[in-house]
Amino acid sequence: LPSCTKTVTIRINGQEIKLKQNHDLVVNGKDITKIPYNVAGVDIRAVSSIFLQVELPNGVEVWWDGVTRVYIDLPGTFKQKTRGLCGTFNNNQKDDFLTPEDDIEPSVVPFANKWKTSETCNDVPEVLSNHPCDVNLHKKSTAEKHCSKLKSDLFKDCHWQVDPEQYYQDCLYDMCSCEYKVSKCLCPTISAYALECSRQGVNVDWRNDIRECGVHCPGGQKYQTCGNSCTRTCQDIALRPECKRECAEGCNCPEGEALDENGECIPIGQCKCQHEGIDYPAAYKEIRPGTKGLQLCTCLNALWHCKLATVQEIQEYPRANDLKAKCDASRNFEFTTCEDVEPVTCKNMHKNDHYSPAVCHSGCKCKEGYVLDTRNKRCVKPTDCPCQHGGRSYRENAIVQNDCNTCTCKNGKWSCTDRQCTAECSAWGDSHYKTFDGKSFDYQGQCDYVLAKGNLGTDSFDVTIQNVPCGTLGTSCSKSITIRITSGEENEIITLANDKTIPKLVTKAHVTVREKGLFVIVEAPDMGLVIHWDKGTRVYVKVNPKWKGKIKGLCGNYNDNEEDDFQTPSGGLSEVSAKIFGDSWRLQTYCPEALEVSDTCADRPDRKVWALKKCGILKTSLFAPCHSEVPLDAYFDRCVFDACACDQGGDCECLCTALAAYAQECNNRGAPVKWRSQHLCPIQCDERCAKYSPCISTCPQETCDNLLTNSKLTKNCGEDTCVEGCNPKPCPPDQVYLNDSYIDCVPRNTCKPICMELDGVTYYEGDLVEEDDCHSCYCSRGEKICKGQPCTTTEPTIFTTHQLEQVQQCVSGWTSWINQDRERIAKGNKKKKKLNDIEPLPTPLLLSTLENSSRCSIEQMADIECLTVDGKHPKDLDFDVECSLERGLVCKTTNSRRPCPDFKIKVLCSCELESCSVLTPNKEHPTDCHKFLQ
Repeated sequence: LPSCTKTVTIRINGQEIKLKQNHDLVVNGKDITKIPYNVAGVDIRAVSSIFLQVELPNGVEVWWDGVTRVYIDLPGTFKQKTRGLCGTFNNNQKDDFLTPEDDIEPSVVPFANKWKTSETCNDVPEVLSNHPCDVNLHKKSTAEKHCSKLKSDLFKDCHWQVDPEQYYQDCLYDMCSCEYKVSKCLCPTISAYALECSRQGVNVDWRNDIRECGVHCPGGQKYQTCGNSCTRTCQDIALRPECKRECAEGCNCPEGEALDENGECIPIGQCKCQHEGIDYPAAYKEIRPGTKGLQLCTCLNALWHCKLATVQEIQEYPRANDLKAKCDASRNFEFTTCEDVEPVTCKNMHKNDHYSPAVCHSGCKCKEGYVLDTRNKRCVKPTDCPCQHGGRSYRENAIVQNDCNTCTCKNGKWSCTDRQCTAECSAWGDSHYKTFDGKSFDYQGQCDYVLAKGNLGTDSFDVTIQNVPCGTLGTSCSKSITIRITSGEENEIITLANDKTIPKLVTKAHVTVREKGLFVIVEAPDMGLVIHWDKGTRVYVKVNPKWKGKIKGLCGNYNDNEEDDFQTPSGGLSEVSAKIFGDSWRLQTYCPEALEVSDTCADRPDRKVWALKKCGILKTSLFAPCHSEVPLDAYFDRCVFDACACDQGGDCECLCTALAAYAQECNNRGAPVKWRSQHLCPIQCDERCAKYSPCISTCPQETCDNLLTNSKLTKNCGEDTCVEGCNPKPCPPDQVYLNDSYIDCVPRNTCKPICMELDGVTYYEGDLVEEDDCHSCYCSRGEKICKGQPCTTTEPTIFTTHQLEQVQQCVSGWTSWINQDRERIAKGNKKKKKLNDIEPLPTPLLLSTLENSSRCSIEQMADIECLTVDGKHPKDLDFDVECSLERGLVCKTTNSRRPCPDFKIKVLCSCELESCSVLTPNKEHPTDCHKFLQ
C-alpha cells in the first residue's frame, strides 16, 4: 500500500524538532505556535505559505510543505558524509543503497527496511504487486487524464531541463491508489516537478491551469512559482541580511513588499528594523558607538545603514538604548534585556509551563508580581485580572449568562455553574428551522407537520404546525400551532392561531397559557415543556433534558448529535435531504410535496438591493455586542432570503421577524440588544405604565387575580430565556397590580384573587357559590368547599303532553321580565346576601311557566335587555356587568361592602332563526339576502 509523510524529525546537538502535518511544529516536546523560532542555533521560519524552512547551524536546510513533501539541501562540506534513504552524496549512484551494515542492497525494499528507526515496525515484504492502475481499472482513465498535464504544453519549456517521465509514472501510481480528493493525490507530484523546474531556472505558472491545485492567497499576497525565500517578512530581512535567495513556491508579497507583524503586505521601505531585540520604526535614527567614533544609524528597508555622525547629528538624535526609558512605569512595566517569548498574561497565568526564550531580546516586561492584561496593554496584579468573554473585559465578580448557567469572574477565570439546560427548537420566517441539537435547515412545505412529538412513560406531547404560502415563490410560513398534552388518561389541547383571540391567562390541570412581552407562552411545568409563539411566524419549543432521546419530528431526535436529526417517522438511517425529511412529517398525505429551496433574490432581483440594505442592519454597530456571541452569517442570509421572498404584502413583517429571530438568539446567549426604534420595527408601549425592553422575564407579573396560582405559574420560568416586549413598571412595595391590564396597583392585603371559573362564571376567593337553608358552598384556593347538605328537593313536576308541546313551541317576541333570584325567594328559599348577581339565560321550560310570555330555545334568542329590579341600566352603574346572549347577566365585585344590585332580564325570541342541518341544503331567503332557509 502507498504511504505518506506524517512527520519529519530532526535531531541535532540534543535538540529535537518535529515537523508535523498542517505545519504543526513541536520542539523538545513542546508545541510552538509562533514562528520564526530559534533554538540552539536552529532557525525555523516560513519562506512562503507552502514551505517551512529549518536551517541548522551546520548549513543543512530542511524544507517541509506540511503535507507530503520534504527536501533536504546539504552544503558541499557534507559530500561523502551522508547515509540513509537520501543516499550517499558522492556522485556515485551505484552505492546509494548503502545500508547501516555497510552492504549495498540491490533493490529498494530491503534497502529501505534497514533504515527503519523503530525495530518494532514490520518489514515491508518484497513481493511483486500489480500496479494500482491495473488493479483499479476504473481510476486509470482519470489518472491518465490528469497526469498527462505533466507532458502537455503547459510544461514544455521544462521538458528539456527535467524529464517528466518519472514524475508522470509517480503521478499515475498515486492517482490510481488515491482514496482522497483528487487534489491530495495529484498536486504533490505536479508541485514536485514544478519545483525541480524552478531549480533549473524554468518557472512555470501552472496552478491557474490546473484548477484542482489552485491556491488562495490572503492579506494582499500573490501566488509565485519562485518567490524570494529571503524577503517573506520584514523580520526575515532585518535578522538575515546575508540570506541566500532560493525559489519558494507559494503565497508571498509582491516584489518590493514584505509581511509586517500583523501579516499584511507593506512596502519594504515601511518595515521596522531591530537592534538588540528592540523594534524601531522605518526612518528611525539614533547615535551608536562605532570603531572610528560615534555613528548615525538609520533604519532603511528593514536594515541599518550607519555612517560617521556629525557634531550636529550627535546633538540632534537620541543615543542607543534610550528605549529603556520608554517602558511605562505608570503601567507597571520595566526594561529587560531578555523579553519573554510569550509573557505571562491574565489569560495564560494559570498554565504551569512558561518558557524562556531561545534567543534573548531586550524590551519591556511586567514588574515582579504583575501580569500583562493584553486587552488594556497594562500590567496588573493577578487578582485584578479581568475575564474575557465575547470580545469584552469583565471585572472580578462580574456575572455573565451562558444559557441557563451563570459564570462568575474569579481571579481572571470564569467559574460557571453546571446545570442541565433545556434544549430549544425553533421555526421562524419563511421556512427556517433549527433542531434541538442545533442543526439548521430550510424547508418550504405547505401542510400540517409534526414539529415535535415526545413520549415518556405516561406523559406525552405533540406540537404540530400549519404552514401556508407567504409568497409567490413557494415560500411558506407558520399560521397556527396546536399543542396536545397527555398525562395518564387526561388530554389537553391548545391551538394558537393568527386569527384566533388568545386569552391573557388560562390555567388548566397540566397547562398554563399566558401572554408576556411579544409572546404567548404555553407551559406544561410538570412535563418540562414550554412553547413560545410571537403571534406571527416564530415558534420556539423548549424541553427539559429528561426528554433527551425521547423526541422526534421536524425538531429532530434530541440526542446531542445533529448529524442524525433527519430521521423520518419510520426511524432508521437519517435522511440527507431536508425536503425528504420534511415531507415525511406531513400529517395529511394528500398535501403536495415541498418545493426545493431556491434563491429568492435571483427569482426576484428587483427586491435584492432593498433586502441587502435592510438586512445589513444586522452587520452594523447596533448588533455589534452580539456578534461575538451568535454567528451572524446564517441569520443575515436567511433575512435576505425572506426579504426577497415576501412579495404578498407584509414586507416589513418578514424583515422584522428575521431581525427579531437574531435578537432572540442574542437573548439566549445573554447578550440582549435594544434594536427597535420608531423607524425600525417599532412596537408601541403605554408609556404611562410600561417601557420597551429587549429582555424581560417570561414569568407572569403578580396581580390580584393570580396571587393563588402565581407560585405554579413561576415554577420553571425563572430558568427561561428572557424575551422582548413591554415591561410594566414595578408597583410600590407591598402592592401588586389589580389585574392583567397592569395599570392600577393596590395593596396586596386588599386583593381578592380569582379562585375558579364554574359554568362560565368567575368566582373570587371567598365567594359564595351556592347555598340554601341546609348548606352553603364557598370558593377557596381553586375548590368549592361546602358545609352541610343540600335541602331535600321537592317532588318533580310532571308535565302533561299539552304542557310539553307548549315548551317545545316557539313564540316570537320579548319575554316577560325574569328574576330567578326572586323566583327562588318567592318559593321560600331565602338567601343570604351575595356579592355577585347572576341571571343565566332562561330555559324553554322556565319560559313555559311564565304567563303571557314569548318562549323559545336559547338558539332562537336574538337579543337581551338587562335592568336592576328598580329600573336602572347597567351602564349607569359603577359595576363590572356583562349582559350578553352568551352568558346572560353577570355582575362581579370584590368589594364586600358594596355588593351587586339585584338584576332582571328579558330576551327577544325570533322563531325565524332556525338551526342548520348538514343534511338539508341551504336556499336563498325570499326577503332577506343575508339569510338562508333550509
